[in-house]
Amino acid sequence: MKYVAVFLFLMIGGVHAQSKNSNASAIETHRVFAKDEEAYIEKWFSELDAEMNLNAETNHKYQQILNDYGEKMSALGYKKTFSKAQVLQAFKQLVREQNSKVKLLLNEDQFKIHFRKYKILTWSVSDRLYQQ
Repeated sequence: MKYVAVFLFLMIGGVHAQSKNSNASAIETHRVFAKDEEAYIEKWFSELDAEMNLNAETNHKYQQILNDYGEKMSALGYKKTFSKAQVLQAFKQLVREQNSKVKLLLNEDQFKIHFRKYKILTWSVSDRLYQQ
């Protein structure tokens, strides 16, 4: 599942903050999830996707949307001037945009699964960013 890898790049290693002990151009990378958590999240995403029981055409379109937004989410990690709050705000906006496209594609039950997945993940990302 390509989108999971792209998406998790932001969540795992792409959130930057200015280092307190170095000049303004230095960047410190903060991990949001540990490696074992990354594997768990990927497995969890796969299980929820399977639970949606998408046909091949719908699954292809769904994955395209997630890939597109996963790349946009990953790009947030390169915004060197973004604070954690700005990264989280931009991430939430991308999730809302993604949800509006996904909602047009999936039936109500499938969308509930998708929505739950991103609601939990957004909460987790927010919680982890502010624990650092």
